This record gives sequence, C-alpha cells and structure tokens, in this order.
Amino acid sequence: MGTDFKKLPKVKIVNVLDKDKGLLAVEFSLTESSIDGYAYIFTSPKELIFGKFEFNNESEKHKRIFLLDEPVDSSKFETGSKYEFIDSYLGERARLVLEDSEWIKKEFKTQDAYGQRDEKTGQLIINHPSFKPEENDKSWEIVKDAWDHEHCGICWETICDHKCHSSTYYIRTKDQQCVCEKCFEKYVLKKNWDFIDLDAETKK
Repeated sequence: MGTDFKKLPKVKIVNVLDKDKGLLAVEFSLTESSIDGYAYIFTSPKELIFGKFEFNNESEKHKRIFLLDEPVDSSKFETGSKYEFIDSYLGERARLVLEDSEWIKKEFKTQDAYGQRDEKTGQLIINHPSFKPEENDKSWEIVKDAWDHEHCGICWETICDHKCHSSTYYIRTKDQQCVCEKCFEKYVLKKNWDFIDLDAETKK
C-alpha cells in the first residue's frame, strides 16, 4: 500500500491530435497494453484528467487515442513526456482526496426532492435536492422525503438520519460529492490514498 502515484503505470504522449477537442495519441509498454475504456491521467500529483482510451489503428497495437471528457488546457500535456494513469473507478476516489477543494461539514437530513417519470417505464427518477426545474416545466413533481440517504464517495458507506452508522458527512461545494466523516479525516484531510493498492495496480 502507498501514496506514491509514480508507482502507477504510465502513458507517453506521442501527439496532441486536436488541441480544441483535446484528443491525445498515447503509447505504452507491453505490460500496459490492456488499457482501454475510461481512466484518469495525472497531469500533476494533485490533478487528474478524466477521459477514455480508444483503440485507433490495428497496425499500431501499442497506441491509443485518449478522448478528454472535460475541458482541459492541452498545454498541460507535453509531447514525449510520460504521465501516470489509473482506472476510472479508483481514479474517481483518488481525485476526491488529492484535489484541493472546499468541503462543508453537515448532518444529513431527509429532504423532499423533485422527481420525473421515465416516459418508457413510468419509473419515478429522483433528482438531487439542489436541483430546481424550470418554472414552466410541469414534468417534475415534488416527492416528499425522497432524498433519504447519500453514499460516501470513497468507501460507499450509507449516510442517513435513520438506522445508519453515519449521519455526519462532508460535502464538496463544487459538485455536491459526499464523503463520510471517517474517510474525510483519514484520507481527505491527510491527502492520503492508502485505500488504493498501487502495487496491485501496476500488475494488472
């Protein structure tokens, strides 16, 4: 176990194909030839960029295109340089810990929330309590006590105000991501991501 992100597998940037769209051509060693799908690339020890590795050319089996999923300044990537990467499941959790963010401590309270019926199934889909529909959009209805729990973004602990281990939690202001009190104190405050086995990641 450890927090040295340099233990992670690396990709080498061989080209920036489209600076506006953020398409990167990357290559990697044989031991990392299975990379496909969504992942995070580290541009620094505190910054992870989300995107998707896609196979591009049968004749170049050690190359992929990395499609950036969010607006990024392509100057962060230098042609010829190597960057660590991690799969999307673990990267999402590492990002919660490593990025500098504003967090607010709260006590969970069950809330009313807006719901909308799926046109095909009729299932009622509940949105986050922070969501407010357009004034003239009548497709939404208020559902009493609909938002009755959250999940910790790191350990997936249920956070609620009824028969739960935890009702105290922290919420990240920029995107409403939640972390239980235990994980916040153990990981977020200390910038510690020992919940990821980096040695195991390098052997995938």
